[in-house]
Amino acid sequence: MSTFERQGHWRTSKFDNLHYVSGSIVTRGDRNKISGSERSRIRSALTRARASRSATARFLTPNARCPVCGQQVFFYQNQFGSRVFFDEVGPPWPKHPCTDNPTSRSAHKDASSATSPTLRATHRVAIIREWDARVGNNPDADFSSRHGSQRWPAYTVESRVKAMHGEWLLASRVDGTNGPRLFLHRDRWPAQLYPGELVFVRGALLAYLDRKLKAVELEVRRASGVRAFINELTSGEKGVEQM
Repeated sequence: MSTFERQGHWRTSKFDNLHYVSGSIVTRGDRNKISGSERSRIRSALTRARASRSATARFLTPNARCPVCGQQVFFYQNQFGSRVFFDEVGPPWPKHPCTDNPTSRSAHKDASSATSPTLRATHRVAIIREWDARVGNNPDADFSSRHGSQRWPAYTVESRVKAMHGEWLLASRVDGTNGPRLFLHRDRWPAQLYPGELVFVRGALLAYLDRKLKAVELEVRRASGVRAFINELTSGEKGVEQM
């Protein structure tokens, strides 16, 4: 059997206490072995963490239960009282079917403030991904099967920079999958897209949910890396590739 180095990682005990497991050398056969009781414990932990139903829940915490069926959902509400429940956040923005009708919406007209689900801490995302790997879960494949399209990678806006020719957004990956920092350019970005905003990027498109709870997609240009981004800031259009 082949051997490989397993990196150090955070784990959660059955009492939900965090502890760090140091890296070690293990065989591939050892990595794939898991007892029935361990598998059951991990699946229970995923359920307690509200991370068992969707790919989005691996990095964004479901913040509500459906008032009809009781399932964990992602709930958004704007300052005007409009509400929406999603099964997944990001394109194709699948709404929760129990609440995607006029009757359900009319039952929630008493809202007065804005709310949205929150991102999980980085170490929590890493733990959940480790649990998935241990029991053989593939959330992205499940997403594609359910919704007929691949999940768009999730990012948060890190900063917003004005340049000689337009504006740049710097965005960092937040779903636990390794990916480069993004340098995204438009003549002008919507006012909403400032640091902390959750966005989804695939190729030359950026998607987000606006303040009216409407899904928006924008065409963007991407710098090929930090050097290209710096070139653009100092000399105009150099180093920018059209995706």
